[in-house]
Amino acid sequence: MEGKLMETKEIGLEIVQIRLIQDRIVYNEKPIHSPQDAVEILGNEIKDYDREVLCVLNLDAHGVVQNGTVNQTVSSPRETFKSAILSNAHSIILIHNHPSGSVKPSRQDLLMTRRMKEAGELIGIFVKDHIIIGGRTGESYSFREHELIKPFSDTKIAAEEKNVKEETAEYIIPKKKKSKQ
Repeated sequence: MEGKLMETKEIGLEIVQIRLIQDRIVYNEKPIHSPQDAVEILGNEIKDYDREVLCVLNLDAHGVVQNGTVNQTVSSPRETFKSAILSNAHSIILIHNHPSGSVKPSRQDLLMTRRMKEAGELIGIFVKDHIIIGGRTGESYSFREHELIKPFSDTKIAAEEKNVKEETAEYIIPKKKKSKQ
């Protein structure tokens, strides 16, 4: 009987633990006017990481960092925009590292940036830039500086929203055609 008892103990169930890990939060009162300003906030921190991490800087309408996360490695729009929504961000800047040292955007970087930009436009939180930091060197590559992300304009967005509203109103209540006489 003891032998069977020992077998049962050896077979046993695996215990899985789930832990909540708090992300490091970033806050800075200095407005961000350039990619270099954003790099100064996080570049030195993530350049030496041995794994790729995606950081999100949540900005208010004046470009001030409301908060940001450092250990975000998931690049789904849901996870990326969660902190932006919760902090009432007007826009975000994505920053991630390439441990290899190369700052050249990969195909995956380009696709992810386009996906985030489109998702942000849908919810009204705009991706101002995506910056890649080279491992060890700290060299940086800005999608905006290389015109892979076009600067957004609140005026342009307001005009597009106005057009959509007018088109919707026209669809619901068609304009009367003038009669020919």
